Amino acid sequence: MIDDRLNITHANANAFQMLGYSKKDIIGMSIKEIIHQDDKKILNYLTKQTFASSGDYIVVKLKTKRGEFKKAILHISKIATPQTYIIATGKDITQNTELQRIIENTLKRDPLTNLLNRYAFIDASEEYLERAKYQDKLSSIIVIKPIKFSQINEVMGFENGNKILIEISNRIKNFLRKYDLVAKLESSKFAVLLKDIAREEDIFVISIDLIKELARPYYVNNRKLNISFNIGISMFPIDSNDAKDLLEKAEIALIDARLKGENAIGFYKENLKSETERKLQINQDFPEALSNKEFKLYFQPYFDIESKRIVGAEVLVRWIKNGVTIPPSEFIPVLEQTRNIVKLEDYVIKETIAFIEEFKNKLNLIPLSVNLSPTSLMDDDFIDKLISMAGKLSQFINIEITERLFLDKLNKAKSLLKKLRAKGFRIYIDDFGTGYSSLSYLSSLPIDCIKIDISFVKKILEDEKTKAIVKTIIYLAKQLNLFTIAEGIETEKHLTALKEMGCQIAQGFLLSKPLPKEDFLNLLKNH
Repeated sequence: MIDDRLNITHANANAFQMLGYSKKDIIGMSIKEIIHQDDKKILNYLTKQTFASSGDYIVVKLKTKRGEFKKAILHISKIATPQTYIIATGKDITQNTELQRIIENTLKRDPLTNLLNRYAFIDASEEYLERAKYQDKLSSIIVIKPIKFSQINEVMGFENGNKILIEISNRIKNFLRKYDLVAKLESSKFAVLLKDIAREEDIFVISIDLIKELARPYYVNNRKLNISFNIGISMFPIDSNDAKDLLEKAEIALIDARLKGENAIGFYKENLKSETERKLQINQDFPEALSNKEFKLYFQPYFDIESKRIVGAEVLVRWIKNGVTIPPSEFIPVLEQTRNIVKLEDYVIKETIAFIEEFKNKLNLIPLSVNLSPTSLMDDDFIDKLISMAGKLSQFINIEITERLFLDKLNKAKSLLKKLRAKGFRIYIDDFGTGYSSLSYLSSLPIDCIKIDISFVKKILEDEKTKAIVKTIIYLAKQLNLFTIAEGIETEKHLTALKEMGCQIAQGFLLSKPLPKEDFLNLLKNH
């Protein structure tokens, strides 16, 4: 018998004999002293508020007075008198390895479906999540429940109800990957740990498809049954890092699904559901939008800071759907999580080259800068295609890249940028100072220009440290024979300050906002 501080208050002769302690030795000893290190998580279990009404079974290794360990199966329950005590009765199973195997399997498995039970599922999930925390993995626990299953038991009997539960468990196992975890919880609930998911919206898609699979008709004794389901979702690490907590939050999400009706999905955080659905919708709408040319090029000029002459322009993309403009901040980050960003950038390059082809003999054409993601730039086929498409027009094309490109594959990035520069492209570092920011790559990479990020430009008038950083960037660029572009200039005071610091080129709403094609052409004609 153990008190609420986990100190032993009573033991019988069998316990003395098994563990080798006398009554004097063992009374008052903490249970922590005799539980094996591998089983320390059982201590958290013992201190939880409630056990099952009939008590719970655990298998644990106990330390004897001689320092050996014996394995026991214990039945534990709680009583209040009024102080709370834990009563543990059990059997030494150290010598019977076959019995150990049978008991441990029985304690971990649901007897009907042979799936993991709640406690084994939490243990196995926690073991996986401990690794996933250090590997930047996205995962999810989902809880699945058939709607009004108790009515099936009442009408068809528990034997037929059990047949349906077995069929549900088989469908879940067959639908998922072999390394995902599946469990049978209490009553008719099931739980799943989805491992190593690429994107949040993939969890949503998997859940939708799983409901479709589970909602197919069931046949028992030549009788057709249609069953509806609800699914509750929690996400790792967004909702929690703890398996038990994630399971509980998925069960809370199940309540949300139930309120929505049949075959519905609930999220622990409803705003996450909206965000996930939005991402899914963007990727679903993308192919048709690309085909229908819903993506339009906009141009934001660069100006020489001394003469105010236009010396270049950045090509930007806007998604105009049914007359409504979707800003890049909404769709670019979503597309960057898939290969769709490569398809979009391929489209932007083709449209930019077509623009240059059309107007190179009609206007004194300036260079145009195209933003490329790390995904596209690290793709050798994409680079070869870019070089082939541009041909001799590469002299009119600047490639803007972010510092993220250099985080993992600096040598490959260097090789690809040299290849582009050898073909006539110029290389700009965009958003300088917000990413990798290592001075070492500036001297080793084939780049032509540094773009000073808007977050620095906005603060140069009121923050002396930021002003000093911008001055240093401009000075460093000059020493390396690079020129600088300041982004996001919105006032004359900012423009004057940057001019005094020696910045050569300016870009921002003060000088020109991003313009659609016709307005940009008119600006070039009149400038």
